[in-house]
Amino acid sequence: MEFFQKTIFVRRKKKDEFVYEKRGICLGVYISKKSTQIKHLLCSLDDKTVAIPFSNVLRMDENGSIYLKNLRSAFPNQCARLTPYLPVYSCEGKYLGRLDGVICENSCVSKLVVSGKKYPALAIDGLSDILIIKPLPYPLGEWSEEEQSGVSRKLLKNKIKQGKLIKFTLSLAPFGVDLDNAG
Repeated sequence: MEFFQKTIFVRRKKKDEFVYEKRGICLGVYISKKSTQIKHLLCSLDDKTVAIPFSNVLRMDENGSIYLKNLRSAFPNQCARLTPYLPVYSCEGKYLGRLDGVICENSCVSKLVVSGKKYPALAIDGLSDILIIKPLPYPLGEWSEEEQSGVSRKLLKNKIKQGKLIKFTLSLAPFGVDLDNAG
């Protein structure tokens, strides 16, 4: 599901039937800081900007249009606001790019799309005028572009079979301990 810059339609009762009328666009989302669940939509309606609870969303069509039950707004408490083109930095201060979008699963933000790269939503460390992302840990056995360690899953499995995994991992950076010649 994509929410940024999508058209907002609101249900209205006209005579004996419901009709949908175009009211504005979605500017962003408010998510829970703990669970990354979408709590509110930040919408530009006519000449004002309001936060609409996500529970008011009836459906989204294949074009990405969002259909709402009503326009009752609510103040978003304990939420983080994600808007397009928000500058994104790592904890070390490295500029990563701008927020292009979010990937949602079951009304929860699972990934943040930053200049074409995807980061887990739980990696959010801070948010105000900029978005700060925690450094990503590299799982054992995967190639790290930064470290260029070259440790593969096959090598790790082989060391486990030989019973030399601890000795091997201590020989790698940052430890660099030679246990065979240690005194």
